[in-house]
Amino acid sequence: MRIGYRTPGLKEFSFAEKLKLAKDLGLDAVEFSLGEFQGEGDIEEVREKAAEMDIALSAMGGGVNLCNPDLLEKSFADCERALEFCHKLGIKILFSRSLSPAEGVPQKETLEDLRPGHAPGGSNGRE
Repeated sequence: MRIGYRTPGLKEFSFAEKLKLAKDLGLDAVEFSLGEFQGEGDIEEVREKAAEMDIALSAMGGGVNLCNPDLLEKSFADCERALEFCHKLGIKILFSRSLSPAEGVPQKETLEDLRPGHAPGGSNGRE
């Protein structure tokens, strides 16, 4: 078993500082958030520092809003980006919390709006 911590609350820390903190606390894993990564340089830095400090990258989390039909395109792009980052970092666990449907979209109808080929607000009578 590995014991670690989630890093998103340490916004003022660099990746190296977050990993060093885990090491200093006797932890052996960290879980990053997708929002912490800005590009390829971040991936390389994290991979190198984690290996150097023997800290496992246990998971990556993020808030991908699949409950809002108006944000589906962006949400799917965020999912693809997260999967790419996880693959490059060797992370096998990616999770997302569920966000709320758009205002005016009843929760029971949200699932129908997300089905492939379904036009949001279309066949179910909403305008």
